[in-house]
Amino acid sequence: MSKTFYKKTSEGLHLLHGDDIPDHLWDFVLVDKTTFQQMEKAAGMQQHYEELNRNLLRIAKERANADRGLTPKREHSGFVVLSSQEKELTYTQSGMRKTAEGWETTIQTWFSVDFTAEQVSEEVDRLLFDEDEWLIGKIGIDSFYLDGYEKLLVDRESAEYLDGNCVVKIKHRANFRTGYWEVVLVHTKQLGVVPPELRPAKK
Repeated sequence: MSKTFYKKTSEGLHLLHGDDIPDHLWDFVLVDKTTFQQMEKAAGMQQHYEELNRNLLRIAKERANADRGLTPKREHSGFVVLSSQEKELTYTQSGMRKTAEGWETTIQTWFSVDFTAEQVSEEVDRLLFDEDEWLIGKIGIDSFYLDGYEKLLVDRESAEYLDGNCVVKIKHRANFRTGYWEVVLVHTKQLGVVPPELRPAKK
């Protein structure tokens, strides 16, 4: 019995008739009409939930910004640098345990401690290290190498990172005193001048 298939392309929905589908069309996803309609419905629902999630996150950020006195609440990134201090970076070289001077910076996020660690780590890392925004570039960090400082020292392909200020470790911490998640960055050099919009609001 002949079957009817639908091929979805950027130009719309195309009907394909018969069991004899030309070979060159097997590069496309072919489904029957019922399956296609189910896929369309599922895709629509997914898009709806993604949009809903974006709106909820936007509202959460605006509320967090208002709570902390960050303005303008709608446009502010929601991230502020709380502290930056010297930190020893330990590594092993030729069987010897050695140390190098590094830095540890704590950034407060707009994510409340009601969010799970999984939600925070994925979303926060994406926002901080987004290639278009590169938010951490505003505080003087120009690269990241998350395999650790010890491996960075011997990785010839990434040797250039040692010339700049490179993040070698990221930690996420829930601060129940303030009610917000924090990101702790371990990096190789001191921060640049932190712009006013990335500092805590004065109360």
